[in-house]
Amino acid sequence: MARQELWGGMRRVACNFSSLPWAILGDFNVSRSVQEQLGGKPGLSKAMLEFKACIRDCEIEDIRQTGCFYTWNNKRSGRELITKKLDRVMGNWLWFQQVVHLQAHFHAPGISDHSPAELHLRFHPPGLGRAFKFLNIWVSHPSFLGIFRQVWAAEVSGTPLEVVAKKLKLLKPALQRLHSDHFKNPTSLVS
Repeated sequence: MARQELWGGMRRVACNFSSLPWAILGDFNVSRSVQEQLGGKPGLSKAMLEFKACIRDCEIEDIRQTGCFYTWNNKRSGRELITKKLDRVMGNWLWFQQVVHLQAHFHAPGISDHSPAELHLRFHPPGLGRAFKFLNIWVSHPSFLGIFRQVWAAEVSGTPLEVVAKKLKLLKPALQRLHSDHFKNPTSLVS
């Protein structure tokens, strides 16, 4: 029940602060996918699916991370060792737009079974371009592929790397329009 209360609280924050940048960090006590754990019971659990749904509904994503990928272990060795990514730092769309540099560094666990997190952040100075963050939720929209294909079919010149950079610049406003038209209000995503 505690997880359901946390997911509900996160959804309320997403609804109440949808026009403000916000971030959340901590021990969520569940991995996001089977790729985020080694050892233990294999497979995708109901808790993982609920956590993924909450992340999608809140329109938040993991920030850049360095250090230990797995942030928890059961302090055993050999075949009994279980490691998981339970601790994370996530932000909403506006958070990524207004913070130029945000990175979490997870240190080695030490005496705890969790890795301590250290945050490095620098806010966006006014007047400069904003950082772009791709949100996985966009892929779920029926028009995403058409938008992508239309932009990618545009004729641009330059070296192969310049062509990719120019097409990505063209794609950014199209995806921002998709976001503002269909994903800006998280209340419509919460059941």
